[in-house]
Amino acid sequence: RINALWKCLNANSDWRLADQEVFLNQWVKCLISNFFVSVDQITPFSLRIFVADGDPDGLRIVDKSNWIGKALVFPRALLPQVKARPELAQTGVYLLLGPRPDGEGDMLYVGEGDPIRPRLESHYAQKDFWTRAIGFTTTTAGQLNKAHVQFLESRLIALARAAKRMPLDNANQPAE
Repeated sequence: RINALWKCLNANSDWRLADQEVFLNQWVKCLISNFFVSVDQITPFSLRIFVADGDPDGLRIVDKSNWIGKALVFPRALLPQVKARPELAQTGVYLLLGPRPDGEGDMLYVGEGDPIRPRLESHYAQKDFWTRAIGFTTTTAGQLNKAHVQFLESRLIALARAAKRMPLDNANQPAE
C-alpha cells in the first residue's frame, strides 16, 4: 500500500498546479486507482463516496467494500461542523493541503492523532495555510493504535519528501 502512495506522489509532474482543487482531485483519483487495489491481485471493487451534506465540495466520506479504512475529505471552513463526526474521535493520520505563501503551488502537512480531532483543532487555530483536509481512519474504532499511525505518518512524510512534488510544512521527520 505504501508503494501505491509513492506512485501517487511521483506519478504526475503536472501536479504542481496552482489550482489546489485540481491537485486534490488528481491525487484522490490516483489513490483510488492505486491505493485501494493491490498490484498482484486486481479484482473489481466498489468505492463509495458519500457526499454528507449534499455539496460535492463539502464533506465527502470515502470507503471501499471489504476494507476497514475510511477517508474524510473536507474544506477547512467545515471543520467546526465536521469535528463532531465520530471518525475524528478515532486514531488516524491526516493530510492538510493549501497554497504556498509564495503562491507557487501547494504545500502539504502530514500528521497523526490519537484521536485526530484535537490535532485538527490545533492546526485550525495555528496553521493558516491549509484549505483542505483528508483524514484516514478505520470504519470501527480501536483498529489503529498510536504506534500504527506514528509509523504511517513517518512513512507518508518520507515518501512526500522523496517525491519532491511540493514543500512540506512538517518541521521534523518522525522516527519509524
